[in-house]
Amino acid sequence: MFSANAINAERGQAHARFFRRRLDVVYFALAIFDILTISAALMLDHIVTTAFERSVHLSQEWSEHLDGLLDLQRLAQQVDAPGNDVFYSHDVAEERARRDAAQAEFTARWRELVADVEAEPDEEYAALLLMLRQADASMQGMVRDSEVIFEEMEAGDVVAAGRGMAIMDRSFGRLIADVEEAIAWVEQIQMGKIADQLEMARGARRMELLIAGAIFFIIIAVVVYGVYVGRVTRENDDKIARSVSDLEQARQRLARYADNVSHELRGPVSKMRVGMEVLLAQDRSTAEYQEGVASSLEECERLSSIIDGLLFLARAENTQAGAGLQRVAIDVPEKLARIADFFGAAAERAGVAIGIDAAPVTLNADRILLQRAITNLVSNALSHTRAGGRIGLSARQTETSVEIGVSDNGEGIPDSEQAFIFDRFRSSAVKPKSDGAGLGLGLPITKAIVELHGGSLMLTSAAGSGTHVVMTFPRA
Repeated sequence: MFSANAINAERGQAHARFFRRRLDVVYFALAIFDILTISAALMLDHIVTTAFERSVHLSQEWSEHLDGLLDLQRLAQQVDAPGNDVFYSHDVAEERARRDAAQAEFTARWRELVADVEAEPDEEYAALLLMLRQADASMQGMVRDSEVIFEEMEAGDVVAAGRGMAIMDRSFGRLIADVEEAIAWVEQIQMGKIADQLEMARGARRMELLIAGAIFFIIIAVVVYGVYVGRVTRENDDKIARSVSDLEQARQRLARYADNVSHELRGPVSKMRVGMEVLLAQDRSTAEYQEGVASSLEECERLSSIIDGLLFLARAENTQAGAGLQRVAIDVPEKLARIADFFGAAAERAGVAIGIDAAPVTLNADRILLQRAITNLVSNALSHTRAGGRIGLSARQTETSVEIGVSDNGEGIPDSEQAFIFDRFRSSAVKPKSDGAGLGLGLPITKAIVELHGGSLMLTSAAGSGTHVVMTFPRA
Protein backbone atom coordinates (compact mmCIF):
# COMPACT_ATOMS: atom_id res chain seq x y z
CA MET A 1 0.00 0.00 0.00
CA PHE A 2 1.04 3.48 -0.63
CA SER A 3 1.47 5.63 2.37
CA ALA A 4 -0.34 8.91 2.66
CA ASN A 5 2.92 10.68 1.91
CA ALA A 6 3.49 8.53 -1.15
CA ILE A 7 -0.07 9.11 -2.31
CA ASN A 8 0.33 12.85 -1.73
CA ALA A 9 3.67 12.79 -3.51
CA GLU A 10 2.16 10.95 -6.45
CA ARG A 11 -0.69 13.41 -6.54
CA GLY A 12 1.78 16.24 -6.28
CA GLN A 13 3.79 14.85 -9.17
CA ALA A 14 0.61 14.45 -11.20
CA HIS A 15 -0.32 18.01 -10.40
CA ALA A 16 3.19 19.09 -11.32
CA ARG A 17 3.06 17.22 -14.64
CA PHE A 18 -0.36 18.69 -15.29
CA PHE A 19 0.79 22.22 -14.64
CA ARG A 20 3.99 21.67 -16.63
CA ARG A 21 1.88 20.61 -19.58
CA ARG A 22 -0.34 23.62 -19.05
CA LEU A 23 2.71 25.86 -18.90
CA ASP A 24 4.07 24.33 -22.10
CA VAL A 25 0.78 25.20 -23.75
CA VAL A 26 1.02 28.75 -22.40
CA TYR A 27 4.58 29.09 -23.69
CA PHE A 28 3.55 27.77 -27.08
CA ALA A 29 0.52 30.08 -27.17
CA LEU A 30 2.65 33.05 -26.20
CA ALA A 31 5.20 32.18 -28.89
CA ILE A 32 2.44 31.97 -31.49
CA PHE A 33 1.01 35.23 -30.24
CA ASP A 34 4.45 36.88 -30.49
CA ILE A 35 4.75 35.70 -34.09
CA LEU A 36 1.26 36.95 -34.88
CA THR A 37 1.98 40.27 -33.18
CA ILE A 38 5.22 40.78 -35.11
CA SER A 39 3.51 39.76 -38.36
CA ALA A 40 0.64 42.14 -37.70
CA ALA A 41 3.06 44.96 -36.87
CA LEU A 42 5.01 44.34 -40.09
CA MET A 43 1.77 44.21 -42.05
CA LEU A 44 0.58 47.47 -40.52
CA ASP A 45 3.93 49.09 -41.23
CA HIS A 46 3.67 47.92 -44.84
CA ILE A 47 0.12 49.25 -45.12
CA VAL A 48 1.06 52.64 -43.68
CA THR A 49 4.20 52.88 -45.83
CA THR A 50 2.30 51.89 -48.96
CA ALA A 51 -0.43 54.39 -48.16
CA PHE A 52 2.15 57.13 -47.66
CA GLU A 53 4.00 56.29 -50.88
CA ARG A 54 0.72 56.14 -52.80
CA SER A 55 -0.34 59.46 -51.30
CA VAL A 56 2.96 61.08 -52.32
CA HIS A 57 2.66 59.63 -55.84
CA LEU A 58 -0.93 60.83 -56.25
CA SER A 59 -0.06 64.23 -54.85
CA GLN A 60 2.83 64.61 -57.28
CA GLU A 61 0.72 63.38 -60.20
CA TRP A 62 -2.17 65.74 -59.57
CA SER A 63 0.21 68.58 -58.73
CA GLU A 64 1.71 68.16 -62.20
CA HIS A 65 -1.78 68.36 -63.71
CA LEU A 66 -2.45 71.47 -61.63
CA ASP A 67 0.81 73.05 -62.81
CA GLY A 68 -0.19 72.29 -66.39
CA LEU A 69 -3.56 73.97 -65.93
CA LEU A 70 -1.90 77.01 -64.39
CA ASP A 71 0.40 77.11 -67.42
CA LEU A 72 -2.66 77.04 -69.68
CA GLN A 73 -4.16 79.91 -67.73
CA ARG A 74 -0.98 81.95 -68.11
CA LEU A 75 -0.66 81.14 -71.82
CA ALA A 76 -4.32 82.02 -72.39
CA GLN A 77 -3.57 85.50 -71.07
CA GLN A 78 -0.65 85.75 -73.47
CA VAL A 79 -2.89 84.71 -76.40
CA ASP A 80 -5.48 87.30 -75.37
CA ALA A 81 -3.03 90.18 -74.91
CA PRO A 82 -2.19 90.93 -78.59
CA GLY A 83 -5.87 91.47 -79.41
CA ASN A 84 -5.88 94.31 -76.89
CA ASP A 85 -2.35 95.58 -77.41
CA VAL A 86 -2.91 96.14 -81.15
CA PHE A 87 -5.00 99.21 -80.32
CA TYR A 88 -1.86 100.78 -78.83
CA SER A 89 0.86 99.44 -81.09
CA HIS A 90 -1.18 99.50 -84.38
CA ASP A 91 1.26 96.84 -85.60
CA VAL A 92 -1.10 94.08 -86.70
CA ALA A 93 1.64 91.84 -88.06
CA GLU A 94 3.66 91.89 -84.87
CA GLU A 95 0.64 91.35 -82.62
CA ARG A 96 -0.62 88.52 -84.82
CA ALA A 97 2.80 86.89 -84.61
CA ARG A 98 2.75 87.25 -80.82
CA ARG A 99 -0.67 85.69 -80.66
CA ASP A 100 0.28 82.80 -82.94
CA ALA A 101 3.41 82.07 -80.92
CA ALA A 102 1.47 82.10 -77.65
CA GLN A 103 -1.26 79.93 -79.18
CA ALA A 104 1.32 77.42 -80.38
CA GLU A 105 2.76 77.21 -76.89
CA PHE A 106 -0.74 76.86 -75.43
CA THR A 107 -1.59 74.08 -77.88
CA ALA A 108 1.64 72.20 -77.14
CA ARG A 109 1.05 72.37 -73.40
CA TRP A 110 -2.59 71.40 -73.88
CA ARG A 111 -1.62 68.34 -75.90
CA GLU A 112 0.81 67.24 -73.20
CA LEU A 113 -1.94 67.45 -70.62
CA VAL A 114 -4.44 65.62 -72.83
CA ALA A 115 -1.92 62.84 -73.52
CA ASP A 116 -1.30 62.37 -69.78
CA VAL A 117 -5.01 62.39 -68.98
CA GLU A 118 -5.99 60.01 -71.80
CA ALA A 119 -3.49 57.45 -70.49
CA GLU A 120 -5.47 57.12 -67.23
CA PRO A 121 -8.68 55.01 -67.10
CA ASP A 122 -10.29 56.60 -64.03
CA GLU A 123 -13.54 58.54 -64.29
CA GLU A 124 -11.91 61.61 -62.73
CA TYR A 125 -9.57 61.78 -65.70
CA ALA A 126 -12.49 61.43 -68.13
CA ALA A 127 -14.17 64.46 -66.57
CA LEU A 128 -10.91 66.42 -66.67
CA LEU A 129 -10.47 65.47 -70.34
CA LEU A 130 -13.90 66.94 -71.16
CA MET A 131 -12.93 70.17 -69.39
CA LEU A 132 -9.67 70.35 -71.34
CA ARG A 133 -11.48 69.88 -74.64
CA GLN A 134 -13.95 72.61 -73.67
CA ALA A 135 -11.04 74.91 -72.87
CA ASP A 136 -9.49 74.18 -76.27
CA ALA A 137 -12.79 74.98 -77.97
CA SER A 138 -12.95 78.27 -76.09
CA MET A 139 -9.37 79.01 -77.13
CA GLN A 140 -10.24 78.44 -80.80
CA GLY A 141 -13.17 80.80 -80.45
CA MET A 142 -11.02 83.49 -78.86
CA VAL A 143 -8.41 83.15 -81.62
CA ARG A 144 -11.12 83.62 -84.25
CA ASP A 145 -12.36 86.71 -82.43
CA SER A 146 -8.84 88.16 -82.28
CA GLU A 147 -8.41 87.51 -86.00
CA VAL A 148 -11.53 89.58 -86.65
CA ILE A 149 -9.95 92.41 -84.65
CA PHE A 150 -6.75 92.21 -86.68
CA GLU A 151 -8.68 92.22 -89.96
CA GLU A 152 -10.72 95.24 -88.89
CA MET A 153 -7.55 97.06 -87.84
CA GLU A 154 -5.96 96.29 -91.18
CA ALA A 155 -9.05 97.70 -92.84
CA GLY A 156 -8.78 100.83 -90.69
CA ASP A 157 -12.14 100.34 -89.00
CA VAL A 158 -11.18 100.94 -85.35
CA VAL A 159 -14.80 101.09 -84.19
CA ALA A 160 -15.58 97.64 -85.58
CA ALA A 161 -12.32 96.37 -84.11
CA GLY A 162 -13.38 97.72 -80.71
CA ARG A 163 -16.63 95.78 -80.94
CA GLY A 164 -14.60 92.74 -81.84
CA MET A 165 -12.42 93.30 -78.77
CA ALA A 166 -15.51 93.20 -76.54
CA ILE A 167 -16.52 89.89 -78.13
CA MET A 168 -13.02 88.53 -77.71
CA ASP A 169 -12.99 89.55 -74.03
CA ARG A 170 -16.13 87.50 -73.50
CA SER A 171 -14.48 84.54 -75.21
CA PHE A 172 -11.43 85.03 -73.00
CA GLY A 173 -13.67 85.06 -69.95
CA ARG A 174 -15.21 81.75 -71.01
CA LEU A 175 -11.75 80.27 -71.56
CA ILE A 176 -10.52 81.38 -68.16
CA ALA A 177 -13.71 80.03 -66.58
CA ASP A 178 -13.12 76.66 -68.29
CA VAL A 179 -9.55 76.49 -67.05
CA GLU A 180 -10.51 77.58 -63.53
CA GLU A 181 -13.22 74.91 -63.48
CA ALA A 182 -10.60 72.32 -64.38
CA ILE A 183 -8.27 73.69 -61.68
CA ALA A 184 -11.05 73.47 -59.09
CA TRP A 185 -11.80 69.91 -60.21
CA VAL A 186 -8.15 68.87 -59.86
CA GLU A 187 -7.92 70.46 -56.40
CA GLN A 188 -11.09 68.63 -55.37
CA ILE A 189 -9.67 65.31 -56.60
CA GLN A 190 -6.43 66.00 -54.73
CA MET A 191 -8.30 66.56 -51.47
CA GLY A 192 -10.36 63.41 -52.06
CA LYS A 193 -7.26 61.27 -52.65
CA ILE A 194 -5.59 62.63 -49.56
CA ALA A 195 -8.75 61.95 -47.53
CA ASP A 196 -8.79 58.34 -48.76
CA GLN A 197 -5.18 57.82 -47.75
CA LEU A 198 -5.83 59.38 -44.34
CA GLU A 199 -8.79 57.08 -43.81
CA MET A 200 -6.58 54.10 -44.65
CA ALA A 201 -4.00 55.32 -42.15
CA ARG A 202 -6.72 55.72 -39.52
CA GLY A 203 -7.83 52.13 -40.22
CA ALA A 204 -4.28 50.94 -39.61
CA ARG A 205 -4.24 52.94 -36.39
CA ARG A 206 -7.45 51.23 -35.25
CA MET A 207 -5.84 47.86 -35.97
CA GLU A 208 -2.86 48.86 -33.85
CA LEU A 209 -5.24 49.68 -31.00
CA LEU A 210 -6.88 46.26 -31.35
CA ILE A 211 -3.49 44.58 -31.18
CA ALA A 212 -2.62 46.65 -28.12
CA GLY A 213 -5.86 45.52 -26.49
CA ALA A 214 -5.07 41.89 -27.29
CA ILE A 215 -1.60 42.26 -25.77
CA PHE A 216 -3.11 43.78 -22.66
CA PHE A 217 -5.57 40.90 -22.41
CA ILE A 218 -2.78 38.33 -22.73
CA ILE A 219 -0.82 40.05 -19.98
CA ILE A 220 -3.82 39.93 -17.66
CA ALA A 221 -4.38 36.25 -18.52
CA VAL A 222 -0.74 35.38 -17.81
CA VAL A 223 -0.81 37.21 -14.49
CA VAL A 224 -4.08 35.56 -13.45
CA TYR A 225 -2.80 32.17 -14.44
CA GLY A 226 0.43 32.72 -12.54
CA VAL A 227 -1.52 33.60 -9.42
CA TYR A 228 -3.58 30.45 -9.84
CA VAL A 229 -0.50 28.25 -10.20
CA GLY A 230 1.03 29.85 -7.13
CA ARG A 231 -2.09 29.20 -5.08
CA VAL A 232 -2.28 25.54 -6.11
CA THR A 233 1.42 25.11 -5.43
CA ARG A 234 1.08 26.56 -1.94
CA GLU A 235 -1.86 24.22 -1.16
CA ASN A 236 0.24 21.18 -2.10
CA ASP A 237 3.30 22.28 -0.09
CA ASP A 238 2.02 20.64 3.15
CA LYS A 239 0.89 17.42 1.38
CA ILE A 240 3.78 16.76 -0.99
CA ALA A 241 7.07 16.98 0.79
CA ARG A 242 9.13 15.60 -2.06
CA SER A 243 7.57 17.84 -4.73
CA VAL A 244 7.71 21.05 -2.74
CA SER A 245 11.09 21.98 -4.08
CA ASP A 246 10.17 21.19 -7.70
CA LEU A 247 6.84 22.95 -7.46
CA GLU A 248 8.42 25.94 -5.75
CA GLN A 249 11.05 26.17 -8.43
CA ALA A 250 8.35 25.92 -11.11
CA ARG A 251 6.36 28.64 -9.39
CA GLN A 252 9.43 30.83 -9.07
CA ARG A 253 10.29 30.29 -12.72
CA LEU A 254 6.74 31.19 -13.70
CA ALA A 255 6.75 34.24 -11.45
CA ARG A 256 10.05 35.39 -12.93
CA TYR A 257 8.65 34.85 -16.42
CA ALA A 258 5.54 36.87 -15.62
CA ASP A 259 7.65 39.64 -14.14
CA ASN A 260 9.90 39.71 -17.19
CA VAL A 261 6.94 39.80 -19.56
CA SER A 262 5.28 42.54 -17.56
CA HIS A 263 8.52 44.53 -17.45
CA GLU A 264 9.15 44.18 -21.20
CA LEU A 265 5.59 45.11 -22.15
CA ARG A 266 5.04 47.85 -19.57
CA GLY A 267 6.87 50.45 -21.65
CA PRO A 268 5.00 49.85 -24.94
CA VAL A 269 1.67 49.52 -23.16
CA SER A 270 2.25 52.79 -21.31
CA LYS A 271 3.02 54.55 -24.60
CA MET A 272 -0.10 53.05 -26.18
CA ARG A 273 -2.17 54.17 -23.21
CA VAL A 274 -0.83 57.70 -23.51
CA GLY A 275 -1.61 57.66 -27.23
CA MET A 276 -5.18 56.50 -26.56
CA GLU A 277 -5.63 59.16 -23.89
CA VAL A 278 -4.45 61.79 -26.37
CA LEU A 279 -6.92 60.52 -28.94
CA LEU A 280 -9.73 60.61 -26.40
CA ALA A 281 -8.68 64.08 -25.33
CA GLN A 282 -9.15 65.37 -28.89
CA ASP A 283 -12.96 65.41 -28.64
CA ARG A 284 -13.93 69.06 -28.80
CA SER A 285 -16.97 71.28 -29.20
CA THR A 286 -18.10 72.34 -32.65
CA ALA A 287 -16.60 75.79 -32.20
CA GLU A 288 -13.28 74.32 -31.12
CA TYR A 289 -13.28 71.97 -34.09
CA GLN A 290 -13.99 74.94 -36.35
CA GLU A 291 -11.13 76.82 -34.77
CA GLY A 292 -8.86 73.82 -35.26
CA VAL A 293 -9.87 73.53 -38.92
CA ALA A 294 -9.23 77.23 -39.43
CA SER A 295 -5.82 76.87 -37.84
CA SER A 296 -5.09 73.89 -40.09
CA LEU A 297 -6.09 75.90 -43.14
CA GLU A 298 -3.70 78.65 -42.10
CA GLU A 299 -0.96 76.08 -41.81
CA CYS A 300 -1.91 74.71 -45.24
CA GLU A 301 -1.54 78.17 -46.70
CA ARG A 302 1.79 78.59 -45.01
CA LEU A 303 2.93 75.25 -46.37
CA SER A 304 1.69 76.09 -49.74
CA SER A 305 3.78 79.24 -49.60
CA ILE A 306 6.81 77.29 -48.53
CA ILE A 307 6.28 74.70 -51.28
CA ASP A 308 5.83 77.36 -53.90
CA GLY A 309 8.99 79.08 -52.74
CA LEU A 310 11.00 75.87 -52.72
CA LEU A 311 9.74 74.89 -56.18
CA PHE A 312 10.76 78.29 -57.51
CA LEU A 313 14.20 77.98 -55.94
CA ALA A 314 14.61 74.45 -57.32
CA ARG A 315 13.69 75.62 -60.82
CA ALA A 316 15.94 78.64 -60.51
CA GLU A 317 18.88 76.45 -59.49
CA ASN A 318 18.37 74.31 -62.59
CA THR A 319 17.84 77.21 -65.02
CA GLN A 320 20.56 79.16 -66.77
CA ALA A 321 20.57 82.93 -66.32
CA GLY A 322 18.19 84.58 -68.76
CA ALA A 323 16.43 81.36 -69.79
CA GLY A 324 12.64 81.41 -69.70
CA LEU A 325 12.39 85.09 -68.78
CA GLN A 326 9.63 87.19 -70.37
CA ARG A 327 11.68 90.38 -70.69
CA VAL A 328 9.86 93.64 -71.34
CA ALA A 329 10.86 97.27 -70.97
CA ILE A 330 9.87 98.35 -67.44
CA ASP A 331 9.61 101.91 -66.20
CA VAL A 332 11.32 101.38 -62.84
CA PRO A 333 10.10 104.58 -61.08
CA GLU A 334 6.54 103.76 -62.07
CA LYS A 335 6.95 100.19 -60.82
CA LEU A 336 8.35 101.41 -57.49
CA ALA A 337 5.45 103.85 -57.14
CA ARG A 338 2.92 101.09 -57.66
CA ILE A 339 4.60 98.84 -55.12
CA ALA A 340 4.74 101.69 -52.61
CA ASP A 341 1.06 102.34 -53.18
CA PHE A 342 0.30 98.62 -52.68
CA PHE A 343 2.04 98.64 -49.27
CA GLY A 344 0.71 102.08 -48.36
CA ALA A 345 -2.17 100.91 -46.19
CA ALA A 346 -0.07 98.39 -44.28
CA ALA A 347 2.71 100.93 -43.79
CA GLU A 348 0.24 103.51 -42.51
CA ARG A 349 -1.14 101.04 -39.97
CA ALA A 350 2.40 100.24 -38.84
CA GLY A 351 3.32 103.92 -38.62
CA VAL A 352 6.06 103.54 -41.24
CA ALA A 353 6.68 105.98 -44.09
CA ILE A 354 7.64 104.82 -47.58
CA GLY A 355 9.64 107.19 -49.76
CA ILE A 356 10.88 106.96 -53.35
CA ASP A 357 14.06 108.47 -54.79
CA ALA A 358 14.29 107.10 -58.34
CA ALA A 359 15.94 108.54 -61.41
CA PRO A 360 14.26 107.92 -64.79
CA VAL A 361 15.36 104.34 -65.43
CA THR A 362 14.12 101.71 -67.86
CA LEU A 363 15.03 98.06 -67.31
CA ASN A 364 14.51 95.08 -69.60
CA ALA A 365 13.38 92.37 -67.17
CA ASP A 366 10.65 89.90 -66.42
CA ARG A 367 7.84 92.07 -65.06
CA ILE A 368 6.37 89.48 -62.68
CA LEU A 369 9.68 88.30 -61.25
CA LEU A 370 11.00 91.84 -60.80
CA GLN A 371 7.85 92.83 -58.92
CA ARG A 372 8.16 89.74 -56.74
CA ALA A 373 11.77 90.55 -55.88
CA ILE A 374 11.03 94.16 -54.90
CA THR A 375 7.88 93.14 -53.01
CA ASN A 376 9.83 90.58 -50.98
CA LEU A 377 12.33 93.24 -49.90
CA VAL A 378 9.67 95.83 -49.06
CA SER A 379 7.64 93.29 -47.09
CA ASN A 380 10.76 92.22 -45.18
CA ALA A 381 11.66 95.83 -44.44
CA LEU A 382 8.13 96.59 -43.25
CA SER A 383 8.22 93.57 -40.90
CA HIS A 384 11.44 94.76 -39.25
CA THR A 385 10.80 98.51 -39.02
CA ARG A 386 9.20 100.00 -35.93
CA ALA A 387 6.57 102.71 -35.85
CA GLY A 388 8.04 106.06 -36.84
CA GLY A 389 10.56 104.42 -39.14
CA ARG A 390 11.08 104.90 -42.86
CA ILE A 391 11.51 102.64 -45.88
CA GLY A 392 13.28 104.04 -48.94
CA LEU A 393 12.98 102.83 -52.54
CA SER A 394 15.63 104.00 -54.98
CA ALA A 395 16.76 103.42 -58.55
CA ARG A 396 19.69 104.62 -60.61
CA GLN A 397 21.66 103.49 -63.61
CA THR A 398 25.29 103.42 -64.62
CA GLU A 399 26.90 102.77 -67.97
CA THR A 400 26.64 99.01 -67.50
CA SER A 401 23.93 98.36 -64.91
CA VAL A 402 20.68 99.37 -63.27
CA GLU A 403 20.55 99.46 -59.47
CA ILE A 404 17.33 99.15 -57.47
CA GLY A 405 17.61 99.63 -53.72
CA VAL A 406 15.38 99.05 -50.70
CA SER A 407 16.51 100.46 -47.37
CA ASP A 408 15.06 100.88 -43.89
CA ASN A 409 16.11 102.27 -40.53
CA GLY A 410 14.65 99.35 -38.63
CA GLU A 411 16.15 96.69 -36.39
CA GLY A 412 18.92 95.57 -38.73
CA ILE A 413 20.70 92.21 -38.87
CA PRO A 414 23.49 91.18 -36.46
CA ASP A 415 26.91 90.68 -38.05
CA SER A 416 26.98 87.04 -36.94
CA GLU A 417 23.89 86.26 -39.05
CA GLN A 418 24.64 88.15 -42.24
CA ALA A 419 26.75 85.32 -43.67
CA PHE A 420 23.71 83.01 -43.51
CA ILE A 421 20.92 85.44 -44.35
CA PHE A 422 20.43 84.03 -47.86
CA ASP A 423 20.15 80.43 -46.64
CA ARG A 424 16.72 78.82 -46.90
CA PHE A 425 14.57 79.00 -43.76
CA ARG A 426 17.25 81.10 -42.09
CA SER A 427 15.59 84.15 -40.53
CA SER A 428 17.11 86.90 -38.47
CA ALA A 429 17.10 86.40 -34.72
CA VAL A 430 15.49 89.82 -34.50
CA LYS A 431 11.82 89.05 -34.14
CA PRO A 432 9.49 90.50 -36.78
CA LYS A 433 6.26 92.14 -35.88
CA SER A 434 3.47 89.79 -34.84
CA ASP A 435 1.57 90.26 -38.09
CA GLY A 436 4.51 89.61 -40.38
CA ALA A 437 6.26 86.43 -39.40
CA GLY A 438 8.32 85.21 -42.34
CA LEU A 439 9.12 81.82 -43.75
CA GLY A 440 12.83 82.43 -44.32
CA LEU A 441 12.49 82.18 -48.13
CA GLY A 442 12.02 85.80 -49.19
CA LEU A 443 15.69 86.76 -49.49
CA PRO A 444 16.77 83.50 -51.16
CA ILE A 445 13.98 83.91 -53.74
CA THR A 446 14.93 87.55 -54.35
CA LYS A 447 18.58 86.59 -54.81
CA ALA A 448 17.58 83.81 -57.24
CA ILE A 449 15.45 86.24 -59.30
CA VAL A 450 18.31 88.73 -59.56
CA GLU A 451 20.75 86.01 -60.58
CA LEU A 452 18.30 84.69 -63.20
CA HIS A 453 18.59 88.14 -64.79
CA GLY A 454 22.39 87.89 -64.69
CA GLY A 455 22.64 90.37 -61.83
CA SER A 456 23.82 90.40 -58.25
CA LEU A 457 22.44 91.34 -54.84
CA MET A 458 24.30 93.14 -52.04
CA LEU A 459 23.09 93.51 -48.45
CA THR A 460 24.56 95.81 -45.82
CA SER A 461 23.13 95.98 -42.33
CA ALA A 462 23.94 96.74 -38.72
CA ALA A 463 21.94 95.74 -35.68
CA GLY A 464 19.80 98.67 -34.58
CA SER A 465 20.67 100.81 -37.62
CA GLY A 466 18.65 99.30 -40.42
CA THR A 467 19.31 97.38 -43.62
CA HIS A 468 20.12 98.40 -47.19
CA VAL A 469 19.70 95.94 -50.08
CA VAL A 470 20.81 96.75 -53.65
CA MET A 471 19.81 94.66 -56.65
CA THR A 472 22.13 95.23 -59.60
CA PHE A 473 20.87 94.25 -63.08
CA PRO A 474 22.97 94.39 -66.27
CA ARG A 475 21.74 96.86 -68.88
CA ALA A 476 20.59 95.17 -72.07
